[in-house]
Amino acid sequence: MIDLLFKNGHLIDPASGIDRVCNLGIRDGKSLGAVTGVSAQAQNIIDASGYYIFPGLVDFHTHIYTGNNALALHPDLLLSSGVTCAVDAGSAGRSNFEDFYNGVVKPSMIRVYSYLNIRNEGMPIGENAKVCLPSRQDTRGLSLLMERYPDQIKGLKVYMGEETLGTLGLHLLEETIRIADDLACPVVVHASNPPSTESSLCGLLRKGDVMCHCYHGKGRSILHADGKIEEGVLAARKRGVLFDCSNGFTNYNHSVTRQAIQQGFFPDIISTDITSVVYNKEGYCRSLPQLMSKYLDYGMTLSEVVRCTTETPAKQLGIFGHYGTLAEGAAGDVTICKLVRAAPVYLDNCQQEMTGTQLLIPVMTVLNGKIVYRYGEF
Repeated sequence: MIDLLFKNGHLIDPASGIDRVCNLGIRDGKSLGAVTGVSAQAQNIIDASGYYIFPGLVDFHTHIYTGNNALALHPDLLLSSGVTCAVDAGSAGRSNFEDFYNGVVKPSMIRVYSYLNIRNEGMPIGENAKVCLPSRQDTRGLSLLMERYPDQIKGLKVYMGEETLGTLGLHLLEETIRIADDLACPVVVHASNPPSTESSLCGLLRKGDVMCHCYHGKGRSILHADGKIEEGVLAARKRGVLFDCSNGFTNYNHSVTRQAIQQGFFPDIISTDITSVVYNKEGYCRSLPQLMSKYLDYGMTLSEVVRCTTETPAKQLGIFGHYGTLAEGAAGDVTICKLVRAAPVYLDNCQQEMTGTQLLIPVMTVLNGKIVYRYGEF
């Protein structure tokens, strides 16, 4: 007996090569993939005609450590936007990760992963924003935490903005990469307003590292003075460095994005950098489907946008197969959206406007085969 059957929805699962109208079955919390001729044996049948069906979305860059940061958003609020896996990008560090784990990760319905901040106290904010080089003791502490929480901690996060670096420059990134080599883990780099060219910074990154806020436009960007993508940035992508838009509202610029995309430099990962501030701020990135809609208007196909929010981030996290796909045997995580004509207004960090033409509206989220969000009219 099938527990949940979605009939006649347009299933887009890039990892499985599916982009067509079909039926999707869920049983015992697992996906059955595309199924046929089983309506009579389904306990719960949902007519998804006219709607898109995606694997549960993965938001690769969020700030959800509510115990450490007034800007943080409670992770379960993301379920209503179709997100079933959320990654906290460096809100917690070595000294407070266990508080984050016990206070946020364990009690949340949504799956939560973390890139651990190289800074002991986690995300640098306000007067205490300065960073310093990690000590040997810090490195040992990071190693112990990663051994204790391998399912949650997926790598390290480092802030490389000049406002927090003082005189450290690239030395902090060099040291973070050294530690990451010792720990055999990737690094996510925040590099808006970087201390050097993006080419110099990217030159230190390895295959599997992630450059977030890649269209930031603060200080030195991925664009050379002539508007071309910097060669070092292109070389980094070629050797396997991933680029995440992680838009938020202070680290995203329309002009940089437009020029980069005109040269074919699309994001590898689409994520929100969501906080409680952005969640309630008109014109900025308030949900992952809203952000996906913006990149549709930048010329990406829906299948490409879905790949950037399912398969690619799931592979980066090492959870692909269970999540990031609806192939048979994968987790029964499903996102249902309606694509409507609309004119959403998107603002960037310079208060410049971009008006879209369409909007993905989430109407249902299924987590492990259970409906955890349903829009009233669906």
